Amino acid sequence: VIPSKWFEGYPLVLSDAIAAQTPVLLSNIGSLKEVGQDLQLPMFDHHSMSDLISKVYGIYENFIQLNKMQDRMLNYYLQHLEPTRNTQQLLSIYDRLLTND
Repeated sequence: VIPSKWFEGYPLVLSDAIAAQTPVLLSNIGSLKEVGQDLQLPMFDHHSMSDLISKVYGIYENFIQLNKMQDRMLNYYLQHLEPTRNTQQLLSIYDRLLTND
């Protein structure tokens, strides 16, 4: 569970969970909501404890959903977070910035 009530940056714990294909339940706010929507991860209303509890039970009881979540997380990791690919993307951005003064 990655709870937040603030519009914060992208938390590293989310990248770690995605890389490890660890089930994630996110607050539906800020960057957490954006990534959650991209990966179709379960999200809860950050103002509602009952919604959080309901979503935890939903993940626990639905193994098919859990397996699909892990597959999406692996694909997202390989496309966006894998260190070699991520480094190549950053270097490409730097190259473009340096050559387009």
